[in-house]
Amino acid sequence: MNTPSLENSNRIEKFTTKSGLNCVLLNKPDSLISSVNLAYKVGSKNEIKGKTGIAHLLEHLMFEGTKNLERGLFDKMISQEGGTNNAYTTYDYTAYTMTLPSDKLELALWLESDRMNNLNLTQEALDNQKSVVIEEIKQTIQNRPYAKWREVLAKNAFSEKSSYSWEVAGSIEDVANFDLNDLEKFYNTFYSPENAFLSIVGNINIEETKTLIEKYFNNSKSLEKPKVDFNDEYLLNSNYTIIPDEVPLNAVFLAFHSAGFIEDKEVHVANLFCNLAASGKSSPIQINLTHKTQLASTVGVFLDKREFGSILTFYIVANTPETNCEELYDALVNELNLIKQNGFSEADFERSKNMLITSIAMEYQRAVGLADSLSFSNMFFAEPERAFSIIENYEKITTQEVVDFINGKVIFEYSIRIDVVKNTNH
Repeated sequence: MNTPSLENSNRIEKFTTKSGLNCVLLNKPDSLISSVNLAYKVGSKNEIKGKTGIAHLLEHLMFEGTKNLERGLFDKMISQEGGTNNAYTTYDYTAYTMTLPSDKLELALWLESDRMNNLNLTQEALDNQKSVVIEEIKQTIQNRPYAKWREVLAKNAFSEKSSYSWEVAGSIEDVANFDLNDLEKFYNTFYSPENAFLSIVGNINIEETKTLIEKYFNNSKSLEKPKVDFNDEYLLNSNYTIIPDEVPLNAVFLAFHSAGFIEDKEVHVANLFCNLAASGKSSPIQINLTHKTQLASTVGVFLDKREFGSILTFYIVANTPETNCEELYDALVNELNLIKQNGFSEADFERSKNMLITSIAMEYQRAVGLADSLSFSNMFFAEPERAFSIIENYEKITTQEVVDFINGKVIFEYSIRIDVVKNTNH
């Protein structure tokens, strides 16, 4: 199966500005819009213990106004032109997306360059976004059923020497204690052209766009970026934690270390395994645990990707209040052992592979999705055209490779297990 975007792999324009900004341009003449993706190679991985969550907090502050734009004008100027914008922070990078009519591309470039160089960090803005982020942490982690386990997993899977040992949002205490100096230092260190990757996909004139980029992204801060130390000694195994929580049903989370996304072949195999094992009503874990035995109300698996070390996590939530965590764990382990022994049918394998490839192809039909993938590939592989080979790579994966992956990674004595149990004190 091919996506129409594949034919464009030899038509992308790669260049680096005099200021060090890495750029990828792809002209799509049939499009009415252009999508701009500006990604910075900085995430929670670049934080230090005691100052967690600063990358995510700064992402919020990037919308709070500049020396040229009052607070609220950034979003207003985009929406007035019929455009949209968003942003997200990960362990390893932070990305800002903007989609506008193609004739408004210069506005997008000016807006992004302005906040790269002229962010107006004020105490009012910092206090405001601290409150927003703290409330976000409370809602999505502390007060949300079955969410606290993620913070525990980070601590149990990685040594405290590793910046992967906390979640992207950081701790409420750390976020509350940040001052303007902290944010200014982090911003000036990481938000510069030589640490950024710009991708533009849409109806654009390549040469005119290159001229505009050189015009607006011509300032370089050139500050030294602290190196992130990581080695296999930071990986922790064989942990078991019980978390009492205000939940209606018991749940078990079972995690295993996997390769970082730099080892893209293993990550592709892992993604396919996750889709094959538990996505959709025809997946074996779903059929056996939620339908046949009705032991579980929910069951699944996902790959939490990081540059230096990903986490493969299985989860199972009970179907009745009487079901305990040992029953859930034993049932999940039994199903995984069956998969390790028997693999998957060829029909299920092809069906799952086609589902995954289709979802990627559909994402690439959207300029915003393609621009995001181009920036990611350029940032971590220095090969933006790699984005166009992902589908082909999935097509080449064999059933044996998936079986080898699960046998090599799902080793129960090395698992990180977290039980979320009903708090019986209330």
